[in-house]
This record gives sequence, C-alpha cells and structure tokens, in this order.
Amino acid sequence: MEDKPARYAASETSGYRRFDETGNFHGTNLAGDRLAEGEYQPIAIDTLPDGRIRSYSTALNLILEWHKGN
Repeated sequence: MEDKPARYAASETSGYRRFDETGNFHGTNLAGDRLAEGEYQPIAIDTLPDGRIRSYSTALNLILEWHKGN
C-alpha cells in the first residue's frame, strides 16, 4: 500500500484533510494533519452542538465544515 503521508511530507505539503461521509474509511467523518518539524500532527476538528464538524485551514484561510445531510 502506498504511504501518502510520506509522499506529502517529501513534497513539503503543509497539511491535508480526509473526508468520509460514512466515517467508515478513516474512522471519522473529517480528519486532518499538519506538517510540523518533519512529521504530521493532527489538526483540531471541532464538533459543534448542532452536529456540524468544523476545521480551520491556516494555509487557505478557510473554514471547512460538514453537516450530515448537507
């Protein structure tokens, strides 16, 4: 199996997100990692009271958000 995080780190990709509507493939609906000191560290993912899942991308200055059914 291909090691995507190692390829991303080699190309100096500062961060990446994974989305899976079912939560079955990654174990969660939204996950992300940020490159820090040569290793990927988890990016904070917040679950809001209404069920929305949200994460902020500093690289894109963008809020990524998902709500089941939308």
